[in-house]
Amino acid sequence: MSVRRPSLGGNSVGKSWLLHRCIHGLIDQRIPSTIGISFSVKRVNLEDDTQVKLVIWDTAGAARFDSLSSAQCEGAHAIIVVYDITEETSFERAKKWVKEVQEMAIPNIFLALVGNKADLEANRKIKSEDAQSYAESIGIDLCMELSAKSGGNMEELLLAIGYNLKLAHMSVNDLKETIDKNSKTLDLGRRKLVRVPDSVAELREVQILNLSENDLTQLPRCLNNLKNATMLILSQNKLKRLPDAIIELTNLICLNVSDNQISCLPKAIISLQKLQVLDLRNNKLQRLDADISCLKRLKKLSVNGNPLELEAVRSLMDLKEKYQGRICLDIAGVSLSRNADAERDPGGAKTKIIRGLLRQVIQDLQQMHLFASKVNSNTHLTEELTQIALDKGFRISDSQGSGNCMFHALLEQLESVKGIKMQHGHLRQSLVQYLRENPKLTDGTDLFHFVHGHETWADYLTYMEQDGSWGDHLILCAAANSFKTCIHVVSSLQNEVVVKPHRPVNESKPLVLGHIHEVHYVSLQPIQELVEVIHEDDQFTVCFKKMANEEIVGSEFGVQSSGSSGCSKDSQK
Repeated sequence: MSVRRPSLGGNSVGKSWLLHRCIHGLIDQRIPSTIGISFSVKRVNLEDDTQVKLVIWDTAGAARFDSLSSAQCEGAHAIIVVYDITEETSFERAKKWVKEVQEMAIPNIFLALVGNKADLEANRKIKSEDAQSYAESIGIDLCMELSAKSGGNMEELLLAIGYNLKLAHMSVNDLKETIDKNSKTLDLGRRKLVRVPDSVAELREVQILNLSENDLTQLPRCLNNLKNATMLILSQNKLKRLPDAIIELTNLICLNVSDNQISCLPKAIISLQKLQVLDLRNNKLQRLDADISCLKRLKKLSVNGNPLELEAVRSLMDLKEKYQGRICLDIAGVSLSRNADAERDPGGAKTKIIRGLLRQVIQDLQQMHLFASKVNSNTHLTEELTQIALDKGFRISDSQGSGNCMFHALLEQLESVKGIKMQHGHLRQSLVQYLRENPKLTDGTDLFHFVHGHETWADYLTYMEQDGSWGDHLILCAAANSFKTCIHVVSSLQNEVVVKPHRPVNESKPLVLGHIHEVHYVSLQPIQELVEVIHEDDQFTVCFKKMANEEIVGSEFGVQSSGSSGCSKDSQK
C-alpha cells in the first residue's frame, strides 16, 4: 500500500530533521533548510506482517512558500503539522496550517499535530496538555510530541499513521477476509487506531469486535449496524464517554470498556437487556446514574479502580446483597473520591466501607458451605467440576485425598506456574508462620474474627501446623501474600472466587485451584498444548493456541468473588 503524507509547519520547527530521522535514522547536523519541496519514501513494517509505503513530502516553512504547501495537500492521505514546543509563534502558525487543511475538506484525511524538540524540556513554552486540548477541540486525529534529534516517539508516529491509513483504505471485501470464520471475530486490537472507518459497520456478520489497546476517543455512530455483535472489547483506549452507538447494540452479552477515561454511565445502558458481563474497571466514574439492577441478565459487574463516591459504593453493596448468588460484583479495588460527604464524615462511613471491602473476599470464602443446601444430594460434584474445568480449558490434576489436599494442590500450582518446589509440610509451616507474623488485615481487623471452632488465635495456629489439618480460607490468603500471586478457586457449585495479595500483582500468572464442594481441593492445569493462562488484574484469560489447522480462539473468565462463594475451614479436606 502506498500513501502520500505531506508535513507542514513554520520555518525551523524541525520538519526536515524529522524527515531525515524518519528515513535515515541518524541526524546530519548539516541538514539545510528546505527550498520549495523535497520528498522521500519510507516503508513501515506493521506488526501484522504487512507493509505500508509512505511517500513523505517535506514543505518549506518560510512564509513565501505557504501557497505551495497548500497546493501539495490536495490528494494527500495524511498531513503532519509540526510545531516547536520551545517556540510559541510556531504553535500559532501550526494552528493556521490546521485551519487551512480543514477548510480544504479533503475526504478521509488523517491529520496529525506533532510537537518537535521534546528533548528540550527545560526550554518548553507549549504545554503538552494545551496542545492536546486544542487538538481534541477541533477534531485532530493524532496529537503527540517527539524528538527528531533523539528519535523519541518517531517509531510510534510512523506506526500510528501506517495502521490508520491501512485500515482506512481497506475495502469492505478486504475487511471481510480478516474476520475469523469460526468465531465471527474481527480483531482490530493493538493497532494504534485513532478512529474506526465507517466500512467496519458494513460487516454485519461480526459477532465479536475487538478494538482494545488503541487510542480511540469516539466511535462512528454507524457501528450500531452491527446488530449481531455479542461481545465488544474497548479496553485501554481514551474514551471519555460511552459512545452512543453501543447503546443500540442490543444483542451485546459482554461489554468491556475498562481502562478508559469514562466519567459517566448513561441511563440508556439499561437498553442492553442481554448484557451479562459489564467491565468498567479503571475509569473515572464517581457515580452510577444508570439503574444497574434493570440489567436482569447481568452476571458480572467490575467497577474497581474508579473514584466512586460513598453513595455509589453503598448502592453497589446493596446490589450485591440483593442479587447474592446471581451477580458477581468486583468492587474490591475501588478508591473513594473526596466529596463533601466524605469530608463531613472522616473515619465514619468511609472507614466502614473500606473495612467492608477488605473483608469481602475472606467472608465470601467462609460462606461457601451455605450453598450446600442448594445442591442435589445425587449430584456428582467431581463430574460437575470436571465439566466446568473443561469448559474453561482446564483439566483436573488430582492430589492425595487427605487433609493435606489444599497444600498438595498449591504445591503443584507453585511448581508449574512459578517453578517453586518444596514439601507440603514445609509449605504448611511457612504459611502458618506468615499468619503468625501477620495476624491482621491492612485495615487493622484481626484475622481471628474469621476463625471458628478455636478459642484463641494461638490455638488455631497450633491446629493448622499439624499434618492433616484441613487448609482453609486464611491459608489461601497467606499463600497469595507469601508468593505474591492471585489464587483463583473454581467450585463444583459453579461459583468462583479470587484471593488477591495486599499489594498489586505485576505480570504474574495466577494459581488455579478446583474445589469439589465439601470434599476436596485439586489443582487445575491448562490442557497441554491447547491453552495458556494469563493473569490480568482480576481476570484470567484462557488463550487457545493454534493447533494444526485450527484457528486461535480466546475467552475471559472473571473470577472475583461470586455471590457468597468461598471456602470455609469446615469444608476442607
